[in-house]
Amino acid sequence: MFEILLFGLLLVGFGYSTWAEELWSLILVGIIFLAVGFFVGGYTMTILENIELIIPILCGSMAVGSIWSLWKWRSHMRSQPVQDELREGKTKYDDVKGKEGFRDLPPFKTSDFFPDVARASKNVERISTWTILWPLSMVLYIFKDLLIDIGRWIYEQLGRVYLRITEAALPDDMK
Repeated sequence: MFEILLFGLLLVGFGYSTWAEELWSLILVGIIFLAVGFFVGGYTMTILENIELIIPILCGSMAVGSIWSLWKWRSHMRSQPVQDELREGKTKYDDVKGKEGFRDLPPFKTSDFFPDVARASKNVERISTWTILWPLSMVLYIFKDLLIDIGRWIYEQLGRVYLRITEAALPDDMK
């Protein structure tokens, strides 16, 4: 019991900086603590007593977290702020490359113009957090990003409907 709480408290300080995310982490640790106590049969579970159970659970959790981090990295790379930085860096790269004497620049992806926010090697803490705290990351995704994505999709669908209604109402000479 104590080991689970200690492990959870250690995870809380790893990579998250805002108090709201730390609160979600504490809530998640509490839920995991209660679930493990309920399903394993009491709160006497210790790491040393059930090492044969803990190792597969941790390995499975890391596997799921790795897959989740790939999904999150893909979403991160497609986000508008990252895309804006990539466009800005590419524009600067093209401007410099177009000048005389700078035609032998390395490819954009390996140049200094490629933004750090788009380099996995510069985002190790973010990717590690997604991997280790994948349940929290999924909960935050569901309550934040997924709802925004659903709202955006509904907005776009309604926009298409209104556009079709407007086009249908226009006389033929105005189309």
